[in-house]
Amino acid sequence: MENTNKSTEKIIYIILIQTVLVLLAARTLNYYHNQLTISDVLITIVAVLNFGVCIFVIRYLLNAESLHKQLSVQKNHLNAMDNSFKQIRSERHEFINHLQSIYGLMLYGKNEDAINYLNDVASVCRFNSNLISISNNSLKVLLLNKKNKADSKNIELKLSIESRLKSLDVKPTDITTIFGNLLDNAIDAVGNNENHKRKIFFNIIETTSSYHFSVQDTGPPMGDEVKEIFKQGFSTKGFNRGYGLYLVKSTIEKYEGYLHYENDTKTFSVTLPKREDIL
Repeated sequence: MENTNKSTEKIIYIILIQTVLVLLAARTLNYYHNQLTISDVLITIVAVLNFGVCIFVIRYLLNAESLHKQLSVQKNHLNAMDNSFKQIRSERHEFINHLQSIYGLMLYGKNEDAINYLNDVASVCRFNSNLISISNNSLKVLLLNKKNKADSKNIELKLSIESRLKSLDVKPTDITTIFGNLLDNAIDAVGNNENHKRKIFFNIIETTSSYHFSVQDTGPPMGDEVKEIFKQGFSTKGFNRGYGLYLVKSTIEKYEGYLHYENDTKTFSVTLPKREDIL
């Protein structure tokens, strides 16, 4: 963004300087032709002063715009931190309740139930810990909502986050279109599995120029229809349902990204480029 502002500033300066030079050239010609009057001198002085004022105003406006954008970024970061602190306080309150429940189970000799309870608590803590590390609030909220949806169907959603996504420049609505559809499809895919096989894995890794996401589920692999899944209108769910993956693919391509599906591992892979001016 800083490079863009500098380029704009240079163009405006060049135009203003050219204008002043043309004006001075015209006055100089008038002088040599003995046609220079007092009004011409005053006009020249006013033009030069006006040029200086324009330079000052332009620099002020560009700096103000840059400062406003920096403040907006800082505000988003503070909101993310505030949400994280609220989540931590909420977890602390819940942790005390969990300890009391585990103590009660052990007190009555229900050791196996206590172990299962501990495993569930550990799973929730790991999920929330990964969730806090994501700086993109839209994706964070989406994953939390899909976690609740998966829990209601006895499906385990696991996260592996190796990036804070600080340079991800994707609109909140497009975040929902891409990852909301992929996660909904994964939830549907494992819905008929046995309870212990209902799992979805959401992974994020980062490279120098891109972010790489993957959504993997433990549902059965697709048949021959796998070749058609990204076509508009195609669906295995019935009439007028085949738009989710088509929208996912077209939205990703809008950001010059890529979508790939590996049928053997039941994995959708998404690649989105980083925004260069906030690297």
